[in-house]
Amino acid sequence: MIRSRWTMWGAVMVLAVSACTNGDDAEDTIAVEVGLDGAGEILSRPAGIACQAGRCRGDFYVGDLIQLAAVPVDGWVFEEWVGDCVADEEMPTQARYEVEGGSESCTAQFRRWMVGDPITEPATFRLEVEGPGSVHITPGDEVCRTDEVCTLEVQAGSQVFLAVDSRAPAFLEWSGDCAGQAPDTVATAYEDTSCRARFDDATYFPFRFDVRGEGTVMSTPSGIECGNGKADCEWEFKQTTFVLLNAYAAPGWSFQEWGHQCIDEFGNGYTVTSLEVVAEFGLACSATFVEGGGGGGGNQPPAGWTCLASFYDAGDGCDCGCGVVDPDCTGTTATWCDYCTSCADGDCANVDPFDNSQCDDGGGGGGVPAAWTCSANYYGAGDGCDCGCGAVDSDCPSSSSADCVFCLECGDCSDVNPIDNSQCL
Repeated sequence: MIRSRWTMWGAVMVLAVSACTNGDDAEDTIAVEVGLDGAGEILSRPAGIACQAGRCRGDFYVGDLIQLAAVPVDGWVFEEWVGDCVADEEMPTQARYEVEGGSESCTAQFRRWMVGDPITEPATFRLEVEGPGSVHITPGDEVCRTDEVCTLEVQAGSQVFLAVDSRAPAFLEWSGDCAGQAPDTVATAYEDTSCRARFDDATYFPFRFDVRGEGTVMSTPSGIECGNGKADCEWEFKQTTFVLLNAYAAPGWSFQEWGHQCIDEFGNGYTVTSLEVVAEFGLACSATFVEGGGGGGGNQPPAGWTCLASFYDAGDGCDCGCGVVDPDCTGTTATWCDYCTSCADGDCANVDPFDNSQCDDGGGGGGVPAAWTCSANYYGAGDGCDCGCGAVDSDCPSSSSADCVFCLECGDCSDVNPIDNSQCL
């Protein structure tokens, strides 16, 4: 009788048998064939096959009782035996298989290690988040946040998948046992492994919102989308960033007021649907919506509206030069205008006399440029040259940074492009 051993690298081991003769006087033997696919090892007694890739075969005698043992490689676990072998009740990784001369088969199934599986060869994965950002860790379904150090015990050889939150401030790089600048990476923990995720370390302030009733609060820049099924109710904004908060009521509801820290100096909640704040401190606010009503600033302005959303259909007078005729305007001519802050010098004389949604270019005005990224109220408002807003403010005598008066988008006027003051460095 041939004595040998065989190994298998794979998630599946398949036994196939066929009869053969070994010499005139030899007893009939059976060729046992195994197939490999994946990562693992199978051992047999008596030995007969040594297999590490593809398909292998070895000869056994009819009637041999083969004892099988399943040994997973690092990062994998044995799951079950399938087929004509019988698993050992006390040691599930072992099984018995009797060679009978038919077309019997036996399969050993392995799978990747997951959190909750037994750890036979432990390894510690450590992630440090440096700066304002968050990273999702799989396995474990854990989120590691700003300035946290997170650890995970895994089976040696396991892969750990790391994904940067796409809404996070600027992600810089991975370091340690991870490398690169892609927002997603994979680390294999053959032994204790440590990675670091670095984010822009500028000062950021947390904004948190609580929505009461049926409605949604959204921010520009993006980050907050809270209420009415949206769960992004907390975000961090870079210091000095102008954040525009818009409250949108669900059908059949209307916006009532902002609350908590979104109040005026008298302790009253602001009632405008669009609120602009500067990220100079952390902010926690509520937004309250009530059933019924409509209008009163609670309607979302249509596409093409370039002024603050709270000005649209607010019942406070006719806003002109906003790209779309305000429903508060009794007519479409300039004679109905009450507010014209989007046109040159904020003067209603610079509104198109026949279409009050547009500024009159011939009057030295012009609507807010499409590239303008600051508040529409700042463009051509006659209050000084606003810089870093994506387009040159008509209040600026030239495009030089020397003319800048306000540079909040860039943080400081020294950070404005010296020859194109519409851009930050």
